[in-house]
Amino acid sequence: MTDITKPLGRSLGWRARDLGTVYECPWFRVRHFELHKGGQEGTYTYVEHHGSVIVVPETIDKMLLLMKAYRFTTDEWSWEVPAGTLADRMMHHTVEDVARQELLEELGGTCRQLEPLGSFDMINGSAAHRVHIFLAAGVTIETAPQRQHFEEIGDTQSFSYDAVRALIARNEIKDGDSTLALLLALQARTSAP
Repeated sequence: MTDITKPLGRSLGWRARDLGTVYECPWFRVRHFELHKGGQEGTYTYVEHHGSVIVVPETIDKMLLLMKAYRFTTDEWSWEVPAGTLADRMMHHTVEDVARQELLEELGGTCRQLEPLGSFDMINGSAAHRVHIFLAAGVTIETAPQRQHFEEIGDTQSFSYDAVRALIARNEIKDGDSTLALLLALQARTSAP
């Protein structure tokens, strides 16, 4: 039995045998374990992700920029904010650098200031995926976006904070990550002195 590298799990009596990687790609891998605890056995499979960033773009005049993105997984257009993976970037860049890169790549924008809004674990029942959220203040569009081959982004529109609040209330922003990031931005600006 291979001891798991999760000290809290070990202290709770969990023992595991690593059954290997089921699937691997540049962004994540799927791990499979045999678990033992208190005489019970089972298997557990989860996604091990490199992590990602989400950037809420706020213009100089305090408008939020949202973009319509096509998502193959749901076959729908979705209002979202820029986001991207940390995979292959963290050797030479900070999380903040990656956030600025995503803003530039997806919107062609730069910002005066990048404010951390926190981090969360995305779908922690089936993935080890930490997401870092930033508010990009003073965004200006400097250049054409440099999107990846399979990024399909339609309109980019600016919305007031009240309009974003209304979009969320009407469930018109379906992307959970963007919704959480926008709610954190709304909270940061509401509680600001």
